[in-house]
Amino acid sequence: MNRQGRALKLRALAWAGIAIILGLGACQGTNPQVSSPRPRSREAAGEHEELPERADTSNRAPIDSDGGEVEYRLCRLTIPRGAFPETVFVEIAIPDTAPRDVLPDSAYQINTDGLELMREGLLTLAYFDSDIPPGKDEEDLVIVHQVS
Repeated sequence: MNRQGRALKLRALAWAGIAIILGLGACQGTNPQVSSPRPRSREAAGEHEELPERADTSNRAPIDSDGGEVEYRLCRLTIPRGAFPETVFVEIAIPDTAPRDVLPDSAYQINTDGLELMREGLLTLAYFDSDIPPGKDEEDLVIVHQVS
């Protein structure tokens, strides 16, 4: 047998020996001190606490040159084709501080990553009759626009 043949035979024997040693190491038997393992009880693990409910305060969507829509609660922004030259993330959110004299939960902040629309979009704001304060009529509603 030549040198290469002996080297291959030795490598094969070495791998076989390693496999046998690993196999024997995995079969170490059972531990007499642990006859029937049981999971810890909930009391031993600590109290189960519910995570606080996360407030849904915005919706964000990518809008590319083909246009699209972003909707959050009762506010929808429809952006036409060609309004943005590239993909932009548009977000509709509840502002940190609502403007004064605004119906409760009706103020929205729209963020277009600092870019202006190159074509006019359509903003739809919906409301329920029950949202109108007592003593006011639908004709009293106005849209307040603030740019910051």
